[in-house]
Order: sequence, then C-alpha cells, then structure tokens
Amino acid sequence: DLVSNATNYQFEFTDNATGAVFTKQRTANFFQFGLYTECGYGKTYSIKARAYVAGVWGTYGSACDVTTPTFIPSTQIQSGQCGMTSGAMNTTIYCDAVSNTSIYEFEFTDNATGNIFTKQRTVNFFQFGLYTECGYGKTFSIRVRPYVAGNWGSFGSSCSISTPVSIPTTKIQNSQCGITVAAMNTTVYSDAVPNVVSYEFEFTDNATGIVITRQRSVNFFQFSLYPGVFQASKTYSIRVRVYSGGVWGDFGSACNVSTPSSSMVASVGVENAKMIQETALLEMEENTMLVYPNPNMGDFNIDLKQDAQVIIYNSIGEVIVDKVMNTGTNSVNITDLPSGIYYVRLIDGKNNPAHRIIKQ
Repeated sequence: DLVSNATNYQFEFTDNATGAVFTKQRTANFFQFGLYTECGYGKTYSIKARAYVAGVWGTYGSACDVTTPTFIPSTQIQSGQCGMTSGAMNTTIYCDAVSNTSIYEFEFTDNATGNIFTKQRTVNFFQFGLYTECGYGKTFSIRVRPYVAGNWGSFGSSCSISTPVSIPTTKIQNSQCGITVAAMNTTVYSDAVPNVVSYEFEFTDNATGIVITRQRSVNFFQFSLYPGVFQASKTYSIRVRVYSGGVWGDFGSACNVSTPSSSMVASVGVENAKMIQETALLEMEENTMLVYPNPNMGDFNIDLKQDAQVIIYNSIGEVIVDKVMNTGTNSVNITDLPSGIYYVRLIDGKNNPAHRIIKQ
C-alpha cells in the first residue's frame, strides 16, 4: 500500500521452502520478481514491506504469500530470423529473452550430417563465426533453453538457419598491394575472414613463373619467415585463400608485392635484429593468451589475462577442447591424441588468430 511522503520502500522476501531471507529497496511501492535473480520459478515467498519517511524506517506490515510462475518459460530463435540464410558469419542471431536467465544453451544440429553440439552463452544471442564447427554452406536446426536460479528450462521449438553459402574470398589488403616492403620482416596482411582455420598464400615469382605456397593459421606473413625461399629485389604476385569447415575456398585476386633490394637487406644488420626482438617482446606483453611449451608431448599450459572461452582444434577443423578457462595458468593434456599440428584459439567475439602448436 502507498504511504504518504515515503521516499523508499523495503521488501522482505522469505522463501517458504528454504527459509532463506533477502531484502530489496525501491523508491516505488511495487516490484517485479523478474528484477531479482534470487527469485526462481515455482517458488512461494512470504513478503513484508515497510516505508522510509523523513529519515526513519517504519515497521513491517503483515506478511503475504505470493508464488512465482510454476514453469521456466521456453525460448526459441526469434521469428524474424527463423528460416533465414545468414548474410555473414558475424551476423548476430537472437533468441527471445527470458527474465532472470543467467545462461542460454544453444543446441545446433547439422541438418546434413545429424551431428549435434551445444554452446552456452550468458547473453541471448550468438554469431556462427564464434564456433569453428559452423562451416560455410551449412544449415543448422537450432533450439535454445534457459538456465534460471539453478534449473534448466526445456528446449523451445527448433528453427533452421543457414550459414553463408560460400566461403568468402580474400586478398592482400589494398594498402599493401603494389608496395615494396621496407624489410624482409615487414608484415604483409590479407583481409581477415571469420571462422577460418588456415590461410594459404600463393606466391608466383613474376620473373621466373615459379609458384610457391605457404599455409598460416593467421592472416599475415613476413618473407623472413622462410629463409632461402624468397630473395631480395624480387616481385611476387600473391593470392590468398582460406580453409573453413573442412573445405578450401577460392583464391582471391592477385596482388604484386616486391622484396627490398639487396643493399637494403644488407644495411638492416644488427639494428633490424634488435627491432625484431623488441617487437616480439611487445607482442607477447600485449597478447591475451600465451601457449607453452611448443612443441610439446601433449602437456602444455595456456596463460590468460582474464577468464575466457578457449577452443583447441586439429588440422581439419575438428574441435577437441571447448571450455571456459580461468585467469592465470591453465594446464592442458591431449597426450591421448595423435601427434601433429593443433590450433588454440581464444573465443571472445573478436577475430583472434589461432596459436599453432606441435604435439610430438
């Protein structure tokens, strides 16, 4: 009931099943259960209220029992996005929000293979580009369920959504097309593509026609990474393609990039070596994830600056680890897996490069 001149109201909730008590203050004489995470579904609370007037709290009035809705509501992909083909891997796809939900679990069923995987989010949306399992040209039947006050609700109705039909092409960035790099260790970038496991750079020596390819888990390279392969005073026509969902995309348009002259390479000397070392140290300081030792026998560490979701996948894109890891050092054991190349990637909505590790 409204009290004249009251500036605050305090509501005292007692869970009739557990006896747990908590209070909430409001400047208005009303509330909704959905405002408070303590209020779960299917619970009865004995509620009392008191008013704050002229700097003094009054006494509580008589208690009244009020019961929350019996069932956790189901949720589903919003109707406006159901049945669509996503325009890009980073298009945001939403489910209907449910009050007091702390986690949403999205269940993906690949309509072509029947494979099922689930992903949990603290928000009611996702992007296909967050998950390496979601390749291009695939259709997924997606269901969602909410987690409220320690209980999972039921999955809502399923909805089919398709990823973009084809893997996008990529190329050397426009700002570097046609340049002569200042040094052999100058970083040359291609345009980044979401949800990519590997980039393949194809180099054609314009003078001899010889073609060389090199694969990277990131969208950049330096000529100095391949001693004896690339020479000074050369022009290379470079194309790039990406690997996603077990399939290689098409090469994008070619771009000429020239290496520095022999005299420029020679003049770099000790100063350039010092610069390379300083740059590597700076990159390590700025990095949000460190993976070591590398190579390893299957036991290695992942250092994080904050809690984050981390995935580890093999050379064909199969995810073998997908978990939230804690700030600091996290120990990983994949000794039961075959020797070979694996990739570790931080999933935080950004286009983070994967860390390439070698299991011996």
